[in-house]
Amino acid sequence: MGMVSKAAEGAFKAKPPIIQSGTTLGICCAFVDIGTQIYEKKGTTSRRMFLTFELPNRKMTVEGEDGEKKSVPRLISLENRLSLDVKANFRKHLESWRGRSFTKDELEKFDDATILGKGCQLNIMHQISERTGEPYAKIYAVLPLAEGQTIPELQAPLVYYSIEQHGLNVPEGVPQFMKDRLCASPEWRELQAEASGGNVEYGGTLGDSGPNEMTDNGDVAEGPIDAPPEDSGDQEAFEAEQRDLKAEDEMPF
Repeated sequence: MGMVSKAAEGAFKAKPPIIQSGTTLGICCAFVDIGTQIYEKKGTTSRRMFLTFELPNRKMTVEGEDGEKKSVPRLISLENRLSLDVKANFRKHLESWRGRSFTKDELEKFDDATILGKGCQLNIMHQISERTGEPYAKIYAVLPLAEGQTIPELQAPLVYYSIEQHGLNVPEGVPQFMKDRLCASPEWRELQAEASGGNVEYGGTLGDSGPNEMTDNGDVAEGPIDAPPEDSGDQEAFEAEQRDLKAEDEMPF
C-alpha cells in the first residue's frame, strides 16, 4: 500500500500513478505500530505495524501551494505482523535486508528504531486488488544495498511510533489511514479509557497531521581498528576476526 506526504496528497487532482515495478533504492523513513488488529471474518487477531520507505529513484511531479511544480520521491509502505519469531515476515524482511540471520543475542537487543534512515534495495511488484480489481504496488522483498551503493539525503521526515513508548502521543507525519487502523485497536481504546478515567467503547479518531520538519540523517563515525592481541602469534585468526567485525560494521543494523 502506497503512502504519500500530506503536501503531496493535496497536490493530486486524481489518484497518483502506480509506482513502477522492479528493483529500486529505498530508505526507511517510518515505523508505525498500529496495535492489535481484529479480523472478525477470520476470527483472528494480530499485532501489526507499518514500515515506510522513500524511493529516491521513483519520483512524481506535484504542484505546491505557490503553483510551482517540483519532483518528489514516492513513498511505499509495508504492513507486517509485529513479531520477531522465526516465522514472522517482519523478521524475514529484516534478515534479508541485513544479509544474514539474527543471533539470539542480536534478537534480544534489537531496537525497531535502528532501521530508520537505513538504505536498502526494494523489489516492487504489481498485484491486482481483490477488493477493487485494480493493480497496486507491493514490496515483495527487502534486500541489502549493492556493494559500493550509497543513499542520498532523505527528503521525508523520520517517523517512529510505538504504543508502549508513546501512548496517545502520535507524532506528526503518520498518515490518516494508519491512524484509523491504530484507533481501532484495543490498545488504543485502553489508553483512552485510562486517560479519561472510564471505559471507552471506541477509540475515537485522530485528526489528519501536517508535515514534519526534515530530520537529518547524520553519519556515525567509525571507531579505530583494534590492534592485534599481544603474544597471539596468529595473524591469520586476527585478520579473520577483523573481516567479521568489518562485515558487522557494514550491516545496516
